[in-house]
Amino acid sequence: MRLRPDLAPFQRSVPTKASLDFAEQIAALTGLPFDREAVAADSLSLHETMFADLVRILGLEADEIEFRSGSYFAVRAFAVRAESGAAHVGLDLTFDYWLAALAHLGVIATCEVLSQAQLQAIARQVNETFLLFEDASRFRSVREGLKPYLAGYPHLINLSEGLGRAMLVFTLCHELAHCRLGHLDRPGSREIELEADRAAAELFLEVGRHGESDRATTVHVDPKVAGAPIILMHLLALHEAWLTFHGITLDSTRPRAAERLAGIEPLIRPSLDEIAAYVVDGVANGIADIRSSLIGTG
Repeated sequence: MRLRPDLAPFQRSVPTKASLDFAEQIAALTGLPFDREAVAADSLSLHETMFADLVRILGLEADEIEFRSGSYFAVRAFAVRAESGAAHVGLDLTFDYWLAALAHLGVIATCEVLSQAQLQAIARQVNETFLLFEDASRFRSVREGLKPYLAGYPHLINLSEGLGRAMLVFTLCHELAHCRLGHLDRPGSREIELEADRAAAELFLEVGRHGESDRATTVHVDPKVAGAPIILMHLLALHEAWLTFHGITLDSTRPRAAERLAGIEPLIRPSLDEIAAYVVDGVANGIADIRSSLIGTG
């Protein structure tokens, strides 16, 4: 991944007419009011606000870890040591979209009775979404491809949006864990990633407990999607299968998603209520159905 020396994103998030139109369409589909000016203002610092909420909830010092979001031309989140010596977390905004889009497609495959043709169409859209990892410049065309699935299944947006947000919260917890565990000064390894996952699971559970008394934060985890970290690992396993099918060698310094799942599931699953457990198992089955159609799509 190529980074600027100051670790700033190559482009900042700026609300465009197209992005605001897209958000307004989603609000209309879900029957929610939409204040265009307020949404535009909030979008300028949404992820910074999320990170600040996380830091506050977890009892960290506000200036302990730097955070920036924007376009890094690489669909990922990361933690590194800045030249100043400070710990630094970065988030590429396309990764947030990647999670939200896959959450919605996975929820459709879970909750709807689909024909084989419909499932294959969803698999093609998943394929296009995975291609963002290879070329983030495809973002606008991929977003256009998602619109029919939002318009066609608006009753599922509440669940999928909450799931996508919760997966992002776990991702930020994972990067925070790297910072807190002293990983930034050590070479990357499978052991480090698994250790960060376990710590992130505990942080994620802490965020969930905070939400029992305070829902008014940008990182609130709805109890029904409290199993989001488990679902994220199923999605990452799907992505690994897609990479392997297309002849792309997996990074040997990072653990496979199945290994990561084995590490966090015993920590997350005992905290799930009956509905959350049902969501986890259902979406895992939906992802498996997508996989059966995806492997073999171009």
